[in-house]
Amino acid sequence: MIAAKDNPFRVGRIQAMGYLPQAFSLPQLCEHLEQLDYTAAIVGPHGSGKTTLLRELEKHVRQSGIQTEMLFISLDVKLSWRVIRNTIDSMPPQGVLFFDGACHLSFWRFRQLRRRMRKRNIGMVITAHREGLLNTLTVCRSSPALLEDIVSHLLDGNTICSGSYLADLLQTHHGNIRDCLWQLYDEYAGTGNAGVPPAT
Repeated sequence: MIAAKDNPFRVGRIQAMGYLPQAFSLPQLCEHLEQLDYTAAIVGPHGSGKTTLLRELEKHVRQSGIQTEMLFISLDVKLSWRVIRNTIDSMPPQGVLFFDGACHLSFWRFRQLRRRMRKRNIGMVITAHREGLLNTLTVCRSSPALLEDIVSHLLDGNTICSGSYLADLLQTHHGNIRDCLWQLYDEYAGTGNAGVPPAT
């Protein structure tokens, strides 16, 4: 049994790795976000890297001297309008709200949110599963190549997962890379090799 602190697929290690560029590099996305007046959507299916990218962008914007706030909601995690409103009202003009899961708001609540943001001259970057809520900053897509890249980084270049296994794993989890990494964590915890036949 592998201790959690020694598991290369542990959450802390994944978060420390940060965003791996897909179509655009992080500096390119930051430049595009500025051109969009810091109001845009990161679009993609579950587990495709939206939250990771959102956190990286928030860190970059905050370090540039702009005040930021982070909010998160999901189907399981609720957030009252009072909390959302108070967060917005506490921000100065030109600040940027990073809202993970804003697409889970009702249509009426989202419109109310947009009006409040415009009134206070505050930017907003959201994650969404579909385009159309805000101008699209980028679309995150999962692929076997991206999963292989992530696993290679986590394993410091050591190959214990064959490419065909990872492709099958991604298909099993319907393109959700996050779920793939959770399974690899469990497999590695039990065997030390993620339960994957060695690559040939």
